[in-house]
Amino acid sequence: MLKDKDRELLQRMFSLEGDSLIVWDGGHNGIQVHFTDIKDLVQQNSIHGNVIDAYTAMLTEMHKTVSGRVEYVGTSYIYTSVCSKQWVTDHHNKFVKPRVTAAGVRADLFDGSFVSVVDCPQQVPESSDCGIFVCFIIRQYIRGAEVDTLMDGLTLTGLRAAMVDMFLSDPGRGLRGRTL
Repeated sequence: MLKDKDRELLQRMFSLEGDSLIVWDGGHNGIQVHFTDIKDLVQQNSIHGNVIDAYTAMLTEMHKTVSGRVEYVGTSYIYTSVCSKQWVTDHHNKFVKPRVTAAGVRADLFDGSFVSVVDCPQQVPESSDCGIFVCFIIRQYIRGAEVDTLMDGLTLTGLRAAMVDMFLSDPGRGLRGRTL
């Protein structure tokens, strides 16, 4: 999954900084992706919220650069069926309060509309890949593309590899841009 030069860079930097190595730094937004997050992506393990947030931030920035529009920034919230109402309430109050109540998400309090994705890729029961599917759905949403169960022919490994490459090569925020 990793290019040889990226593997060498990660090994060299890991020898200096260990698991706390910051591979991608969002700066003002406080989101960081560490060596352990990249290791989880490469080893096909579950991914954490910071990885999803960082990926979303990069996609949003790329969309803004290409289109000149910022319609998704601060106005889009992604929830999956595995997010319990309590989790949404506890972890997203700073973004959507008072739009989320203990009884559920109050659509009438949001500006804009809800988009529900019905026919989307699904993980197998023994998989821990729900986060990677959320990343695919976010990717399609920000690109304005349809979400389908076939993932546009993209494999989970391919999406993971693309994410690792984005984290490493993001100018100024990725490890490659900060060390070379």
